[in-house]
Amino acid sequence: MKCEIRGDKSVAKTIIELTAQWDSAVGDCDAERMMENYLEDVEIYDVGSQLVGRENLKDLWRNCFPYFGESPEVYRRRVKLYASDSLAFLHFYSKVCGSNQASPEDQPWCRTTVCFHKPGDDWLVVHEHISMPIDFEKGAPALIFGQP
Repeated sequence: MKCEIRGDKSVAKTIIELTAQWDSAVGDCDAERMMENYLEDVEIYDVGSQLVGRENLKDLWRNCFPYFGESPEVYRRRVKLYASDSLAFLHFYSKVCGSNQASPEDQPWCRTTVCFHKPGDDWLVVHEHISMPIDFEKGAPALIFGQP
C-alpha cells in the first residue's frame, strides 16, 4: 500500500501491517478475522448505516460478501497515515471489488477514515467512517470514478 506517513514511522509500519491483515481477511470473506483488531464497542459510520459494536460490524460484512462475490479485493488511493505512540489514523479513497463486479474501474470510490488507539499492548480500531459525497440538487450520491 503506497502511503504518505506523518509521525512515528515504527507505529506507521505496524498500522500498515494490520491494514494488510484486514485486507487479506476481506479477500477470504472472513468477517471474524477482519474484527481481530477492532474495539468491542467500535463506532462505525458507513455509507448506508451507523452502528456500534464489533458483532454488528461483523454481521454487516457477512451480509456484504455475497454482493462482492468471490475473492473481494480492497483498493485504496491517496492514503495518508498520521501516527503517534498511542493514536493513529488513516484517511484515503477506497473501494472493495470482487467477482460480481464487471471491473474495479466501474465501481465508485468512497472516502474513508480509520482511527486506531493503543490503550494497552495492542492497536485497535476505535472508529471508522466511510462516506460518499452528496449532490444536493439531485438528492443522490455524487459518485467518484477515475482518479479522486
